[in-house]
Amino acid sequence: MPYTGQTEYTLTNLNKNTKYQWRIKTSCGSTSGSYSSTKTFITGSRIMAQDLATLNYRNTNSGNNLEESEMMIYPNPAKEQFTLTYNSPAEIDVQIQIMDISGRIVREMKSHFSPGENEVRFDTAELNNGLYMLSIRNENLQETKRIIIQK
Repeated sequence: MPYTGQTEYTLTNLNKNTKYQWRIKTSCGSTSGSYSSTKTFITGSRIMAQDLATLNYRNTNSGNNLEESEMMIYPNPAKEQFTLTYNSPAEIDVQIQIMDISGRIVREMKSHFSPGENEVRFDTAELNNGLYMLSIRNENLQETKRIIIQK
């Protein structure tokens, strides 16, 4: 077993702007657990050290726990459009907000996510170049990521 006792694994030689899937399985001697649910990540247009950050899997024993979900934005930086992907473990209604660096809401919408991967595409025509924060939230969830608009 080449990865015994390992808690991190760095992936190298990944293709730019490519979606990858991963899952983990525990092993202890001759006993092994089942595989985790499939997780995804998308590499950016420029792969940098921070893009290869450790992928965290939160083991929660509950298939309905919102902590198992993932939010990604790509491409980042974005020119004409970008995509929000959200891997939801449950059916949920969310509010999506895009805020400028002063905290002003520049775009707001409601969306419904089904279990599994969901995508929402955004056009950047009405956004100026700069740093923005995109957040999704409801009564059980709040997750925020940054997006750079660079036309």
